[in-house]
Amino acid sequence: VYNLPALLPYRNALGRGTVLFRKRGLAHALKQAAREGCRGARYSVVSELVEGEENCVGHSALARNEIHFTADVALGVWSYYCATGDAIYLRVDGWPVLEAVADYFASRVTWVPWENRYELLHVHSAQEELGMVHNCLYTNAAVRKALRCAGRAAEIIGFSPPPIWRSVAEYLHIPVNRQTGL
Repeated sequence: VYNLPALLPYRNALGRGTVLFRKRGLAHALKQAAREGCRGARYSVVSELVEGEENCVGHSALARNEIHFTADVALGVWSYYCATGDAIYLRVDGWPVLEAVADYFASRVTWVPWENRYELLHVHSAQEELGMVHNCLYTNAAVRKALRCAGRAAEIIGFSPPPIWRSVAEYLHIPVNRQTGL
């Protein structure tokens, strides 16, 4: 997923293989989310296909809590569609992943009424040396973008996105360090 933006301008076929790998792993990602008590799909940071099914290589707390990768999967799917304009791909292969990822994050957030916002609690920061945090800047921003991309994809293929996706995207806390701006 991380190399997808570099591949797309030159090698759409390689990019397609990358995003189709995630579609093939959707059943496993759905099971992972369910094990966490969430809806939708949660992708592993490190995975491989074993006998045609995606298998999480790492089961450590780090692997379980680096949920930013799930947003990265959705952003990769959306990037492929944007680069190719392939509406058939979006409907058949991209949409199931985008929908499942958006459902995961809509069920994974916590509403904090006294702050009037959603938060992502107990995540391993994308900046790995920070360890477990609440509201990682990268994770929360990627989740917001993934929710918006899923909503746009729904509209393109003729579906109405669930209102919760828009609400979470709008009210998801994006933490900013006042000293560094990050």
